[in-house]
Amino acid sequence: MRPFVLYIMREYQVRMSSVAFWLVTLLTPVALWLCKLFMPQYEFAPVGEEAAGVDLGGVYLILFASALFLFVFFYGVQTMRSVAIVRRQRVVELLLMSIKPWEIVVGQIVAIGLVALTQLAIWLTAACCVGFDLDVLGIGVTSVLWMLGGYVIYASLFAIAGVYVSSENASQAITLFISVISVIALNASIYAIANPGTMQSDFFAMFPLTSPLMFGAGVNTGIYLQILSAVILILTCMALIAVGCRYFKRNCLV
Repeated sequence: MRPFVLYIMREYQVRMSSVAFWLVTLLTPVALWLCKLFMPQYEFAPVGEEAAGVDLGGVYLILFASALFLFVFFYGVQTMRSVAIVRRQRVVELLLMSIKPWEIVVGQIVAIGLVALTQLAIWLTAACCVGFDLDVLGIGVTSVLWMLGGYVIYASLFAIAGVYVSSENASQAITLFISVISVIALNASIYAIANPGTMQSDFFAMFPLTSPLMFGAGVNTGIYLQILSAVILILTCMALIAVGCRYFKRNCLV
């Protein structure tokens, strides 16, 4: 088996063995069950239709986009910390004896992405077990794919930041900067969800930092716009990963 695959498997196993991971993963279904048990039952109206004077479908899209943003952002930060730790602890000197610099960066993104998928799969399974209808919530394969695209683009940004992080203060400063950009992207996505069909919403649907949040939440803007947005997102992810790998190769032993 290739050292690159072994590296991904090792990073995945290390994170899966974390007590904090399983604590959050198992407590979340309990919280879902409590919400299902004690909170009143609401019927979500389809997007664009109103129920009792409130567009519950639109409210759901905004809430789901916000939850998707938090999920993607959390694992993006994990990528930055992992890349920074590899540099600071000089583990990279040993890793470079068996794998290439770009494989370290891509391996971190893939391994953490697999952890995110595992956690998401457990949560969705638990949601089905406690009685949530995923069809009503609009969560399907397309939402998961857009979530992965959002994770990759934010993880790539954080990986580039992790190359330059040399201290905890620098990590906090860079995280704050990317957080501001991310919050702007989230607000732009919420605006586009609330105002579909406008020129601004079409622009945000194609912008790679906002399109995963919009389409991941189930916004329907037409198949051609979704395909164009997916192509732009993939090309942007490839470009950011290439930049991150190049800078990591240049600065990994600095």
